[in-house]
Amino acid sequence: MSFQTVAELRYGARRRGWGDTRLRKLDAKIAAVEVVHSGDELVATYARLRADCVQIGHALGQREHDADRWISATALRLGIPLVSHDRVFENSPELQLESAHPAR
Repeated sequence: MSFQTVAELRYGARRRGWGDTRLRKLDAKIAAVEVVHSGDELVATYARLRADCVQIGHALGQREHDADRWISATALRLGIPLVSHDRVFENSPELQLESAHPAR
């Protein structure tokens, strides 16, 4: 899990007014997984991803998708699929998206 994902989870919980018990359960779940922090390789992956996305006109190249880009770069850096229902990740260069929207 990326540091950015942890930040988003904690933000969402606080924004929704979760109580101490729920927050402790969230923290316990976060503690049970490896949290990937930024480092040279992740930063290089992030920069390459953004440059590639800008070049092809993909939404992940846009400034407002900074958090999504960090999450994508983390999956790429670890060589694992990204599980998400957020369409911004669709057709991202090199990214293996595990979760797809149901057919409409």
